[in-house]
Amino acid sequence: MEKKRLYTLLLLFIVPTSLIAQKPKKTYDHEKFAKKAIMSMNYIEKMCADDAALSFISNKTGVSVEELKERQAKNLEMIKEDVKFIMDNSIFGVQESIELTNVQENPVKTADIVVHYSNKDGAFTYVLTNCVQTNISWYMGDGIDPRGEGVKDIIAAREARKEKAENGLWGKLKEVEQKVEAAEEARRKEQAFIDSLNALRSGHVATLFPMNGTDKSSMYYRHDKIDMPLKGYYITNEGKFVDAVIAYQKPEFFVGDFAASANLVICKEANGIKVDVLNPDSEPNFERFIEKGKLRAFYVGDQLFANIDNVGWRIVTSEGAIHTFATIVKVTAGTNSSYQTFEQTQRLNGEVFGSIIGGPSDDKIADLMADAPEIVKEFKDGTISRLEAIVRYNLWYDKEHPGQVPYFKPVAQ
Repeated sequence: MEKKRLYTLLLLFIVPTSLIAQKPKKTYDHEKFAKKAIMSMNYIEKMCADDAALSFISNKTGVSVEELKERQAKNLEMIKEDVKFIMDNSIFGVQESIELTNVQENPVKTADIVVHYSNKDGAFTYVLTNCVQTNISWYMGDGIDPRGEGVKDIIAAREARKEKAENGLWGKLKEVEQKVEAAEEARRKEQAFIDSLNALRSGHVATLFPMNGTDKSSMYYRHDKIDMPLKGYYITNEGKFVDAVIAYQKPEFFVGDFAASANLVICKEANGIKVDVLNPDSEPNFERFIEKGKLRAFYVGDQLFANIDNVGWRIVTSEGAIHTFATIVKVTAGTNSSYQTFEQTQRLNGEVFGSIIGGPSDDKIADLMADAPEIVKEFKDGTISRLEAIVRYNLWYDKEHPGQVPYFKPVAQ
């Protein structure tokens, strides 16, 4: 019975070429792909990536199509060596299960496809190494390696081959992926460190939004919410905290010189329908106006807007003895308008540093912390970052001078 099964399998390798010489249909199923690849070993090049597949891989990885073609040509030589080795040494058996191993999802999906076999000498596998999956199909990688007890003696007698991972088509893809993963891991660690520092801060710390294209103002302002009634609160000059539904208006009504004279529009409910702030008498959701002069701050659209002493209405990005805030300036050229956005830094209610050109220098930050020389020394030595220095300074200042920093803390109603 075993001989009959083995004989049946061997027939796969002597089927007339005219019956199987056509290019196999593409398939997203790795098992079907592996079976076809093994049946197609006499014309294995047809199982390699075509121009469309190489273009897909190039777009995903940044590796040029020309370079991918060169690498694939080298791979095909190695694969054909594998096929010859299999045929010359009659490494055949009864096919069993098929599985994916060493799966890598990015920048494109690659994997080893392991096809399990058994013969009179024991179990063995064909490992289709570094196969790649595109949006259409699987394609050959850089080898068909026989492995396992069933071919142990044959493999032991084989001459050592070059390390295919160094020369294979996907060698560079794995290198790209490793660099991407390393950069992402570094970014995660950096963000975790920043989050840990921000957790030590007193008062409000803004969370910036993903930037829309090149519009920096979108990091601070939710343009898609303009004229929407949003839940928030405001803080009166007496420190009273009041929940409210606030009409989210264009940046110039909340930030900058004009903002002081623009009343806050309070609505009845956050009903998801835009508010006609220009015609409050006919707006059914309009409740009342509140003069900005009566307010210290208000919170809406996930940002805190505050009237900074001797500065004006700004978006608060951090609080403390050394604090930061963002300004948004509307710029009009002919019929086109845009918003210029930048952050500024201030110590208590002193001079404001930073402009559209850039923020304060490290030397200027060090000057602002001059009353804490130990922190300044570590900052100048490069032992601590600018953010860490400012956070540590603010904690030090609050401890040394309790109650002197005017945080925007609401007083419960």
